[in-house]
Amino acid sequence: MPNHEYSSSSSKRTDPWELSGEELLSMQESDAPPLLLDCRTTDEFNGGHLHGATCLALQQLSLRMPDLEPHRAERIVVYCRTGRRSRIVARYLSHCGFNHVWSLASGIEGWTGPTTTDVQEH
Repeated sequence: MPNHEYSSSSSKRTDPWELSGEELLSMQESDAPPLLLDCRTTDEFNGGHLHGATCLALQQLSLRMPDLEPHRAERIVVYCRTGRRSRIVARYLSHCGFNHVWSLASGIEGWTGPTTTDVQEH
């Protein structure tokens, strides 16, 4: 289970793997914003994603684990379209020793913050 060193007084989390949109906005405004991983396909990512997110499709996760190693101690928020795939990825990463990982509840469909179609090289 994730180590929830991050807590929000408004948090009424029913699932320890999930983070609300409000909690993510608060984390993004902190001195140490989380690494954002979009686990949708590249086409979905290119159609719109959270600013600063890295596309890491669920199907590529095992191949791209070495890319994540430098971020092992960081806070990581994973999201997808509805939260289903991102929850799988968050649990997998946690089982691999990443202790500060959450899934964005309701995915990008439930996100009320800004999105972008700018593609960053990662």
